[in-house]
Amino acid sequence: MYKNLPYFNGDKKDLLRYLNQKISKKQTPIQIATVNPEFILESRKNTAFFQTLQNSLCVVDGKGLQSALSLFASKKYPRITGSDFIYDLMAFSEQKKLRVALVGAQDGVAEKTASKLKEKYSELHVVYA
Repeated sequence: MYKNLPYFNGDKKDLLRYLNQKISKKQTPIQIATVNPEFILESRKNTAFFQTLQNSLCVVDGKGLQSALSLFASKKYPRITGSDFIYDLMAFSEQKKLRVALVGAQDGVAEKTASKLKEKYSELHVVYA
């Protein structure tokens, strides 16, 4: 099942270039999922979650997933961790004046994250957290 997701095959700079192209062509909204092994396990038992991932731009977050894909999907995917990429993405979003929605795994996580990000990126426009 992990092989049936649309993984992005590039590094952070490639991903930002790709997003810039989508935005310039008005191809929004863009939903990004930083997929790790826990996401794969959840998607096996939760069809709605799997469908959400299928409709997202998936980046390989977990080392285990990266290893599995290189072994079984015959492709090497760069690892882009969500905890690292979020800062590049928020700077990009602030610069481009994009609206951002954040989803957290537990109650309050997205709201707390939005608050911290707004401290760093004062012009960031968070529409959902």
